[in-house]
Amino acid sequence: MSVAAVAPSKDLRDAVLAADEAESVMARDYPDIKADLDTRVNTHHPHNEPIPINISYSDSSAITLHSHTIAPIHSANLSNSSGGPPLTSTQHSHLPPSHHQHQHQHHHNQSTEPGSPTKHNHQEDLHGRSTIAASNTTTTTITTTTNSSSSSSSSSSPLHQTTLSHSVPIDTSATLVSDISSPSSSLVSPVSSPSSTSTTPSPTLAPSTTNTPAATTANLQQEKKQLHSQQPLEATLMSQSSSATSESNTTYSDSGKSTHYSELNEVEFGKLTSKKYLYKSHWPAGKELPFVPEDLPNLYVFISTYLSYLLLIILGHAEDYFYDLIRDDSTKNLRISNGFAPIVSAFDSFYVRRQKQRLTDCFSRITTGVPGRFIRVLDRHTEDNMTSFIYDGTDSLCLNLSSYNYLGFAQSAGQCTDVADVAINSYGTTSGAPRIAGGTLDYHLISEKVVADFVGKESALIYSMGYGTNATIFSSLVDKQCLVISDELNHASIRFGVRMSGAFIKIFKHNDMVDLEHLLREQISQGQPRTRRPWKKILIVVEGLYSMEGTMCNLPALVNLRKKYKFYLFVDEAHSVGAIGPHGRGVADFFSIDTKNIDIMMGTLTKSFGATGGYIAADKLIVDKLKLNNFGNLYSESAAPPVLAQINSSLLTITGDLLPGQGQERLQRIAFNSRYLRLGLKRLGFIVSGMEDSPIIPLMVYQPSKMSAFSRLMLSRKIAVVVVGYPATPLTSSRVRLCVSASLTKEDLDRLLREVNEAGDYLNLKFSCELSPTTGKLRRENIDDVLKTLVDDVQKDMSQF
Repeated sequence: MSVAAVAPSKDLRDAVLAADEAESVMARDYPDIKADLDTRVNTHHPHNEPIPINISYSDSSAITLHSHTIAPIHSANLSNSSGGPPLTSTQHSHLPPSHHQHQHQHHHNQSTEPGSPTKHNHQEDLHGRSTIAASNTTTTTITTTTNSSSSSSSSSSPLHQTTLSHSVPIDTSATLVSDISSPSSSLVSPVSSPSSTSTTPSPTLAPSTTNTPAATTANLQQEKKQLHSQQPLEATLMSQSSSATSESNTTYSDSGKSTHYSELNEVEFGKLTSKKYLYKSHWPAGKELPFVPEDLPNLYVFISTYLSYLLLIILGHAEDYFYDLIRDDSTKNLRISNGFAPIVSAFDSFYVRRQKQRLTDCFSRITTGVPGRFIRVLDRHTEDNMTSFIYDGTDSLCLNLSSYNYLGFAQSAGQCTDVADVAINSYGTTSGAPRIAGGTLDYHLISEKVVADFVGKESALIYSMGYGTNATIFSSLVDKQCLVISDELNHASIRFGVRMSGAFIKIFKHNDMVDLEHLLREQISQGQPRTRRPWKKILIVVEGLYSMEGTMCNLPALVNLRKKYKFYLFVDEAHSVGAIGPHGRGVADFFSIDTKNIDIMMGTLTKSFGATGGYIAADKLIVDKLKLNNFGNLYSESAAPPVLAQINSSLLTITGDLLPGQGQERLQRIAFNSRYLRLGLKRLGFIVSGMEDSPIIPLMVYQPSKMSAFSRLMLSRKIAVVVVGYPATPLTSSRVRLCVSASLTKEDLDRLLREVNEAGDYLNLKFSCELSPTTGKLRRENIDDVLKTLVDDVQKDMSQF
């Protein structure tokens, strides 16, 4: 058996400390058992002989210490029971199950043959909790000795397992640190053949200067305190992540294979094949957004759309009348039953039952795996007219144009995943309480500081839900004596939150600054209704990037109006932060506007950062008030530690503090991909709305029947898209919402353009009435001609196209 000696990791020493603590608890609560164990240990293992400790590595890398009558630790040997080269700590955590040959030594000659069924030994720890030790898990024996002159140990001693055990989770991927007494003593022994026995002496670490258990425990505890005090938590987590994901010397596991980090999983994040496929988004400083006339289809498109809905309404009412006449079971929930009124009336549920149900297969598709470059969609079919679905047990790997994974941080391996693992080992999976009731971790404060610095505000507050952030924030900002002026296309969460606040609400036309100024002048001059008193405060609410339109707010014009009329400005950057701007800091970064001109900045951590939750960034005075009186912060569950780790690592990657250069590459890739796909669709003759740099590209289909047909056709060609119709959009504005990601390659977009071009010809979706500036004819260019010049044209001012 090959034996390798390596320096113990910090987590291993923590495990030993935990074992010592368990021994103390046993001595206090179970003195008889403790005395008996001491007697047996002294009998079988004098102080000049090693006492083995069995550590079982399960598939989840959790480690269980089975013996706690431990002599002072002065040396440690990690042996690879399966033979072969010595294992590093990273390799320990990523060995495939087939690699292990399970052999164990038990007291009284109890053994388990390789290949025999797994046997579980149910035990109880000192707190009465049940632990399970699988007898065929990979075993690493750590031999401890109290003889300072001993330089080798034999692993042939019988393994003493007590009925009292203590489970300690150990991060096997943590960087190994040197021994307490001898930092340089990290030795690896020669490797013997797998068939050799374990009698080969194994080099041990240099012994400690003391032999007393109390002194050794004190040294370990002192070192543990020093390790925690040497650097702040943020630096500790980031340094561990950096050491675990450094591009120069570190690997990560992918299906049992060791892969360089720069070679990301191709299914989750595509490789950049040329530097030409990068673009740095920018906007001339101080320039307002120009008015761009909307590209509208011919009148027959709107007429046919209204006729489609009219036909659905007529057929739906005819079905309701017939089924109600024959008292069919399908309408029993819509009738009075046993004196109970129906919970849902026939009128309220009509659209869902008679119109949306015909398109149900295009919505709520079940996916599995990482929503990266590709996504797996579970295959299903219906046998009852889409009332229910039967899953086939298979899935389809589809090109992903449906997820809000703008920068591609939703990955199963990489720097974000590594830091999340560290956070779980350090904090667990949840904070376990609201922020005000013990749910505030030091990690929350670090994450909020990182967010505030990233967006350029004095302070920030993180919420566990993006929708809940908007739904609860306005009640703490305005009341019935205040005026809120909202864009007509603001998100439903904003509308709900504003209504909950009780403030007086006015709506202005989407991105129409003339209409907004007219409304401001009117409301300032008239004041509050009935009393005509001046408004207590005026708050204007806009979105940085509108999720259904792909348009940006005219922030330069809004800032000019703010300076003129002295109102407060609230900007929802749920879709813009991380995805827009040369540094990924949202619309303020894109327009080169100082964030001091924005009073309150809201954002979600789901879209660009691969996490969950939302945040509010503002002056410290505002954030401190929210901490005290905002029920979304007081009563909701706080963000989980691994989520905070994901937030920190993604933000630090964007800023270049972690893996320098990768953040900028992601930002430039999504900018190129957005412009490339948008310009390609326009030249093919499709109507698309929004800004050139917007990663949201709405492709207008108008008619509901064509919306569902397009979705099914794309799925049959292994492309996942999202279709959106009424009531999320106006009745005549059904669309396909294409969400661009940095994980997509230029070749992926070429394939998408070809498939969409064929679908557009088949379904007659090329409605654009714009004329080509080069030919003067309707835009209906050939796909091959489009792809030839598209890369170069992306780098130019796209307004000329």
